[in-house]
Amino acid sequence: MNLQTLSVRNQLGRIFCFLHVRKKCFIPGIQHQPFRGFAKGTSRDQDMTMTSRLTGKKTKLWELYNEVIYPPSEPTNEGFVEKSQQLRPAEITYTKDNILYSQKKLWLLAFMIRGLSVDEAFQQLGFRPEKGARILENALEAAIEKAVVEQDVEFCTDLWIEKTLVLRGLAVPRIHKGLRTNISTSNYHYARLMLRLREGRPPVLYHPYRIRSSWHPEPNCPAGGASGWGTADDILDIQIRKLRRRRIPGEL
Repeated sequence: MNLQTLSVRNQLGRIFCFLHVRKKCFIPGIQHQPFRGFAKGTSRDQDMTMTSRLTGKKTKLWELYNEVIYPPSEPTNEGFVEKSQQLRPAEITYTKDNILYSQKKLWLLAFMIRGLSVDEAFQQLGFRPEKGARILENALEAAIEKAVVEQDVEFCTDLWIEKTLVLRGLAVPRIHKGLRTNISTSNYHYARLMLRLREGRPPVLYHPYRIRSSWHPEPNCPAGGASGWGTADDILDIQIRKLRRRRIPGEL
């Protein structure tokens, strides 16, 4: 047995001893906790299914919102509905699965059309050349058709986008052959689009809580803005002026 073989055996022995000691190392509070895996960016409830009362088939929870039946409002002695019991607007949920497009790119476009009316959303998407804009246009057309045919919405243009969600969909595994014997595995992910349309006109301030530095809205805040703070355009101008006053410390 030569010296080279002995040196190789000693190196291998040191590696195995290091791995053996590493497994038995004591870390307070972590020793008895099992490995839970890394976050995959998916919701636990997005793939849950329940039996539909209309079709008797397994349906995802987001689609079951279309089958919710609310109790009728009670008439008052005067024969009309009070202000607190106004007619509930119709809501339509729609899901489009297995979209062959980037989840992050689709989220940017879906975030852009939140809180807009259907006509305004089509107008804004028409200015975008991306493939995701065409996907959103087709999804909106399908959701509007579903609202008119299944939910008996009277005017197809009297709708606005109440919520848009873009989640990670089906994963397709792949194996990549690298240099020499290097082999790596990863997944191709589809995107999943979830829409909710509501009947009526869109609100003036769709996300008032995002402008916390200038204005703190109250639960009963009027649509035109609180007294003394101005309208939505005034609040937006204040925020834009604050952003333009930003400076980098130490700049020339």
